[in-house]
Amino acid sequence: MCTAQVFPRPIGLVLGLDTTVNPFSLSPTYVAELAGLPMQVRVARMRDPAMKAVLLAEQPNDASTPIYAMSRNFAKVFPLQSAGDYDPDPENSILALATRAGQDPLIYIYDRLLESSGYALFSAAIANFANGSLGAVQEMIAHPDTIVALRDGGAHYGVICDAGYPTFLLSHWTRDRRGSKFSVAQAVKSLSRDPALAVGLNDRGLLAKGYKSRHKHS
Repeated sequence: MCTAQVFPRPIGLVLGLDTTVNPFSLSPTYVAELAGLPMQVRVARMRDPAMKAVLLAEQPNDASTPIYAMSRNFAKVFPLQSAGDYDPDPENSILALATRAGQDPLIYIYDRLLESSGYALFSAAIANFANGSLGAVQEMIAHPDTIVALRDGGAHYGVICDAGYPTFLLSHWTRDRRGSKFSVAQAVKSLSRDPALAVGLNDRGLLAKGYKSRHKHS
């Protein structure tokens, strides 16, 4: 029997002027004149109306680059607050916010990128977020033939670090999520007993006599 892996939050990237990717990171003028500048200087240059006009009108060097294209899919890009909402309401996407403000989304995110002295961040939910919800992910996590896991935790540190997914499962899926949740017991089982059984470690994942633990007893 095969066991599928399920990642408990959207698969995506973090965008900003202080990250690897932002919606202007492949614009020729940004690459040539802005990318290497200290943040304070870069923000000042980008606040110049003339520079803003150039960057908004300019075609990127290679718009087909997948991660760059994702950064401009504004229906799936969301402001990322300090609390880190990875299950956002679609009504808070950059596209939705710009539409309500009566602005082009590219202009809207340009101005938002300059907030917080240039350190504003945005999340792009590029997969695992069908119909603007984690509902399908919840069904997959609960399925008896899946385990909560991550296949490439070290592959994309330049755009996001997903190594914190166990903490996300315990906090978001049992406490913080709007709507249906898991019990703490379900979440702990998903992170302990289920993966242990999936890889044949049948003496782990439970607090029971004879089972192994991570601590050695003298």
